Amino acid sequence: MVVDDDEMVRRSTCGLLKTYPDIEVVCEGADGAEAVTKARGYRPDVILMDITMPTMSGLEATRIIKREIPSIQIVVVSGQDALREALSAGASAYVMKTELAERLVTELRKVQARGETFTSAGHESREPLIHF
Repeated sequence: MVVDDDEMVRRSTCGLLKTYPDIEVVCEGADGAEAVTKARGYRPDVILMDITMPTMSGLEATRIIKREIPSIQIVVVSGQDALREALSAGASAYVMKTELAERLVTELRKVQARGETFTSAGHESREPLIHF
């Protein structure tokens, strides 16, 4: 799941992720409250979560999701320096938006490897392995 209140950022990120055959974006959210609701319903492997959003912040949404569904890995993405806050909220990884394009897929794959599913670089399947 990709969660960001900026529609252009959200769509661009989803577009980037969809170019990888081992990644499937299963849903999107525009704020923290929507992230919590959709996490409960879709149960994605990984959530890419912005911090600053209306209704509920990404940090609060991260706390709730990790408390309710600890198996979901959350990668916090932000334009501000909030590493400590993100990790204390339960995030598995933190990526600055300025580094987003170059580090995003690498960090998502690292986070997925910490969960129940692990694949080697030589995996040949066309089936998506990481579900957002």
